[in-house]
Amino acid sequence: MIDGELFDNLEFSSSTIRNSHCKGDKQLLWGGIQLIVSGDFFQIPPINAHNPRNEFAFESSYWKATFDIQMELTHIYRQSDFELIDFLEGICRGQVDRDNRNFRRFLHGTASVNSAIDDNLTETRLFPRTDDVRRVNQEHLRSLGKEVERFNVVDKGSMPWLKQLKYQITPDELEICKGARVMLIKNTDQAIRLVNGATRVVTRFKAGSSISSENNVNGVVPIVRFDSRSEVPLDVEKWDIITLSKAMELRLFAGKLHSY
Repeated sequence: MIDGELFDNLEFSSSTIRNSHCKGDKQLLWGGIQLIVSGDFFQIPPINAHNPRNEFAFESSYWKATFDIQMELTHIYRQSDFELIDFLEGICRGQVDRDNRNFRRFLHGTASVNSAIDDNLTETRLFPRTDDVRRVNQEHLRSLGKEVERFNVVDKGSMPWLKQLKYQITPDELEICKGARVMLIKNTDQAIRLVNGATRVVTRFKAGSSISSENNVNGVVPIVRFDSRSEVPLDVEKWDIITLSKAMELRLFAGKLHSY
């Protein structure tokens, strides 16, 4: 997200560079560059904004002068429950009314009932920092008191491409055990709802493919029972990243899982 100060600085740089090459005394905003800008100001705000009074891009000195037309997209495609939409928008705008609070209590009560029915169901907890996520995951994993299986990523390739693999979402080492609740981080089989974000618990382990031993000393893979009630073995997956018809990097990682 671009803050207001950065927006002003970009306008100043563009105007200075482009107007210096223009004939005449007319100075154009952005040096005459045409801008088409889109964004969601309800998402994470700008990081390290130096001027809190100029935090968002639309608080910039040049915002209104830059855009002749500004439009707000209002149709929601990802949700169809109008009560849920109203609840989420109220949170985003910081305008939570009595109906929103009642809806929140209803959701919390539903989660409590489901937890009582299914001992394996736990609420997902969200944290802004990866370190906090890892800490909570480890605490929960140790509390299960089961033997832990470790799965390690195997990266193959040449520098500098190999170094870039460290920035992937998959951890270098994944620790899970029977009873651990896990989440898919990529689509696997949409027909049976095995998609990015699907969650459930590890029920057991079994022998994996011939390359599983590279990632796990016992050569096993986890069997996971997802919310769709499907029990699925999650074997090692191979990712080949090809650029300019040349294999640049190879990543093998275990399980396609993120435990929490």
